[in-house]
Amino acid sequence: MNIRKILLIEDDDAEADLLTTQLGQFGYAVQRLGSSAEISSAVEQDQPTALLVGLPSGENATDTIERLAAQEQTEAMPPVIFLSPDPQMKIRLAAVRAGAGALLMRPVSMIDLV
Repeated sequence: MNIRKILLIEDDDAEADLLTTQLGQFGYAVQRLGSSAEISSAVEQDQPTALLVGLPSGENATDTIERLAAQEQTEAMPPVIFLSPDPQMKIRLAAVRAGAGALLMRPVSMIDLV
């Protein structure tokens, strides 16, 4: 069986545990990263299926998206899926401009995610 790996950046421990458990039930192995600074090396080493990024609410969400977009992107970069508690249009636009594979609103439905 081929295990699909997802890299997760999430500040909220409870949310990270929930996502890890739920995705595990669908056959995904989740590796939690401490920060966005770890993305490039983790992508090269682990070759994940996707990168999930939990966004904070408010202005910090667009800052996070822009910081990730500015990082050196490699050909091996998997689809980036942003998870946001905030449905503001400017956050959605920032995610699109950053090349996000998707922006999902929290609480996240596993049907939408997998």
